[in-house]
Amino acid sequence: MMEQGMMTESLGARPAPAPSRPHAAHLLVVLSDDQLRVALCAELGERGCDPSGAHDVSGALAYPPLEPGKDAVRLILIDERAWADAAASDAERLLARHPVAEKWLLASAWASDQTGAPWRSVVHRPLTIDQLAQRLVQGVKAARAKVEPVA
Repeated sequence: MMEQGMMTESLGARPAPAPSRPHAAHLLVVLSDDQLRVALCAELGERGCDPSGAHDVSGALAYPPLEPGKDAVRLILIDERAWADAAASDAERLLARHPVAEKWLLASAWASDQTGAPWRSVVHRPLTIDQLAQRLVQGVKAARAKVEPVA
């Protein structure tokens, strides 16, 4: 007599696939400070997000708007230094490349509140990694809720 496991193998049966889970919220973090970018991406990952990081705007252009198996980029955080150093054409291309993403600026405490095109939100320093990650997670959840129907 064959065991049940052997019988299904010999018949070519495969186990049922695991139920699909929604993709983690995808964020693009463009920060010129390498340590801050790495720490923030790690914290966002711990909070269930899927962050991608770049040192500058031209590096951020390497990330496609949609990758197989990933959510679309829902939020882009750019620090004011990376934004100021970017070529105008690269900056425009980055924002246009991710049309569903909210655009957030990380600014110094002394910077004026530049909310409005293209910025959905301006976040002022000083902030801890925890505080910034918390705001970004809230922002990306709100961004996803705008485009995804409530089940």
